[in-house]
Amino acid sequence: MNGSFGGKGIVPVWHCSDIPQNTKFLSRYIPKDREYRVHVFNGKVIAVQQKRKRRGEKRDPYIWNAHTGSVLVVNNVQEIPPEHFDKCIKAVQILELDFGAVDLGYNSNTDTSVVYEVNTAPCIRGKKVFDAYITAIEEILK
Repeated sequence: MNGSFGGKGIVPVWHCSDIPQNTKFLSRYIPKDREYRVHVFNGKVIAVQQKRKRRGEKRDPYIWNAHTGSVLVVNNVQEIPPEHFDKCIKAVQILELDFGAVDLGYNSNTDTSVVYEVNTAPCIRGKKVFDAYITAIEEILK
């Protein structure tokens, strides 16, 4: 593995002239005030986590990952209009996957969302998310 997982090594760049040499991947920042990980299984949303600032830590305003003070939570997740989750289902379907954990950014001021990525080997921590996968698997085995 090349060590570029989990957002490791992300460097914000504000001008093209500041792009580091040998950069192999660029990503455009899209304003958001919330980010979610939406677990999709067999064409349905089975669990939703929200990225939040870790207690006592200052989070980077642009890069929301574990290295910069964010955690995924399942309790007290702020709701967004359900049609935004349709993008997550579509993203998994387009990739012809049976399941995936979709990272979705949401801007409540404009009621817009964007799919950042689909995790094909999502970390399934926490009883609620784990149980959601167990239930989804049991449903297709019936």
